[in-house]
Amino acid sequence: MLWRIFGVRAVLFDSNWSSDETLGDKRRRLATQIAQYERTVLVGESAGATLCLNQLATDAQKVSGVVTLCGVCRPALPIGPQYQRNLPVFVQSVRELPPAERVDTDQIICLKAIKDHAVPTPYSTVDGGKSVALWSLGHLPTIFLALTLYAPIVWRQIKRFNE
Repeated sequence: MLWRIFGVRAVLFDSNWSSDETLGDKRRRLATQIAQYERTVLVGESAGATLCLNQLATDAQKVSGVVTLCGVCRPALPIGPQYQRNLPVFVQSVRELPPAERVDTDQIICLKAIKDHAVPTPYSTVDGGKSVALWSLGHLPTIFLALTLYAPIVWRQIKRFNE
């Protein structure tokens, strides 16, 4: 992966929101995966941000930072009935997001689109956390750009969290 050239080792975690796995199982699987490393910076795209922020709240010793990419960061996000019906574990993960006072907001940066209809701007930031609006429109295009063209912004944050 290109990121390794710049000193960032990326390990993928599949949230698989449509599986039969419970939220507790997903959290345990994530905790097991990051337990292999001394310190970890979690990068959560869209719904995956909920797992990352919850992990930071429960394991700040191991998680040195969280970067969200168009991430769901607030439990008040309006969730449509189709998502509620088809992805109940995702809905639970959103509703269980920790309040800003339970996390060190210096350990969070939220990268977001200028305009995002999937995760509107008010729901893609954490109170007191740093946020950066990327010059991009739309949910998936912005995530793609954050992982490619805008990746140096992400790399710098990962390295900053690991200093």
